[in-house]
Amino acid sequence: MEETIAVAEDSLDASDHMVDGEGQEEECPALLEQEFNPFCFMKTLPRYEDIVEGERPVSLPDRSRDAPKICLVLDLDETLVHCSVEEVKDPHMQFPVTFNGVEYVVNVKKRPHMEYFLKRASKLFEIVVFTASHKVYAEKLMNMLDPHHTFITYRLYRDDCLDVFGNYVKDLNVLGRDLSKVVLVDNSPHAFGYQVTNGIPIETWYEDEADAELLNLLPFLESLVDVDDVRPVLEKQFQIQKLIDAMPDEIEMKLWDDTKDRRKYEDLSDLFAIFKTTEHLEAAYVRDTITPEQYTEACTKLISQYKTAETALRLGGFIDNVNSFISEYRLDCPRALERLVRIGVPATVVHNTTNRKTDSVNVAQTVQNFITVMDVLKLNIRAVDEIQPLLSEMMSSLTMVSGLPPDFSGRNKIEGWLYTMNAMRASEELDEEQARQLSFDLERAYSSFMAFLNK
Repeated sequence: MEETIAVAEDSLDASDHMVDGEGQEEECPALLEQEFNPFCFMKTLPRYEDIVEGERPVSLPDRSRDAPKICLVLDLDETLVHCSVEEVKDPHMQFPVTFNGVEYVVNVKKRPHMEYFLKRASKLFEIVVFTASHKVYAEKLMNMLDPHHTFITYRLYRDDCLDVFGNYVKDLNVLGRDLSKVVLVDNSPHAFGYQVTNGIPIETWYEDEADAELLNLLPFLESLVDVDDVRPVLEKQFQIQKLIDAMPDEIEMKLWDDTKDRRKYEDLSDLFAIFKTTEHLEAAYVRDTITPEQYTEACTKLISQYKTAETALRLGGFIDNVNSFISEYRLDCPRALERLVRIGVPATVVHNTTNRKTDSVNVAQTVQNFITVMDVLKLNIRAVDEIQPLLSEMMSSLTMVSGLPPDFSGRNKIEGWLYTMNAMRASEELDEEQARQLSFDLERAYSSFMAFLNK
C-alpha cells in the first residue's frame, strides 16, 4: 500500500511513500536518499541462512486433499486494489481503521477485472493473499473484498514477512507448500527475492480504469495448472534472475553501512511519520470524530515521541533543526507543526471545555503542582527536560478546575513558558534571568489561584 496511513511507531502500509492532498509527492527520508531498484536490492540480499536461523514456522494449515495442486499467492495493494486515506474519486468502498487511537477512513479502488480474476483463479488454484501491510488494516479490507472466504483461502500479513534492510520480503517457506507448486504475483519484485523463480511481476496499479493486467495474466496462469514444477516455466517466461545478474557488481545502492547509519534513517522516518500522524489527529479532533480522551492520550504520546526523535536526530548531527527537516522533506503539516513544535501540549490541556464542578482532587493536584515546580526552581534545577514536563502537568490540572476565568493570567503565563521551553532543546537549561522570571511568574500565578479559590 503506497498511500499514507502512516503512524508514529509503525505505518499500516507496506511502504513509506506518501502523497499529499494536492498531489505533490511527499516521500519519507529513507526513500528520498536513493531511488529503490528492486533488482539491485535482490542482488545484494544476504544469504537466506544468514537472515533466518533454523526453519521458519509454517503459517498455514496443511494443504487439504481436495485443494488444487498449485498455490497461487497474490499481493494485495497495488496488485489487486489501491487504497488511500486521502480523497479518491469514486471509491468502490470505504472503511474505518483505528491505529494509535486515531481513526482513518480508507478509500478503496478495485483493480479492473479483479473480481472476475479471483472468481476464475479460485477454481484453478489454492489462493493465498500475502500482504506486507499490517493485519489491522489488511484484514478489514479482505473481509470486505471476500467476506465468506469464497475466493481467498488464506491470508498472510506483514508479521509473516522477512524484514531485510527495512524492506519486506515474502518468504514462501512460511506457506508450508511444495515450492515447485507455488506462484507469487506481486507488483514489487523484491518481495520474492529469496524465491526468484516463483515470482511473477505485475505492473503497479493506482487508477488506470483501462488496465487489463489481471485479465491478461489469466491465460498464462491457466497454463500452469498441470505443470509438475512451475519454476522453470516462470524462469524462462520472466527471466528475473537475468535482470538481477545484469546489475553491476559494484552496486551504487546505499545499504546500511552500520547500525548508526540504519538508525539515522529509521529515526528520520519516525519523525516524518509523527508529523503526518499528528496532522491527521488534529484534523480528527477538530471534526469531532474522536473523543477528547482519545485525542489527549494519542497526542500526549506523539508529543513525547517527537521530543525523543527530534533530540536523537539533532544530537546525532543528522538535522540542524525541525524547520530544515520540514523543508527538506516537503512536509505540509501546519497543524502538527503548531502542536508539536510551538505548543507542545494537547489542545485539551490548553483549552479545557468541560463543565465539571470544582472538586477537591483537582484543586489539591493543582496546588501540589505549583509547589513542586517552585521547589524545583529553588533547588536551582533549570534543565528544560525536567521543568517542562512539570509545567505541562500543572497546565493539565489547572484546566480541570471548573470556573477558572478564561483570562486567568496565571494560565496565560504558564502557557507562555510552555511555548518558550518547547522551542528549546531538551538538553538546554534556563539561564539565571529566565529562572528568576519563571519563579516570579509562578509565585504570582499561585497567589492568583489561591485568591480565586477563596472567593
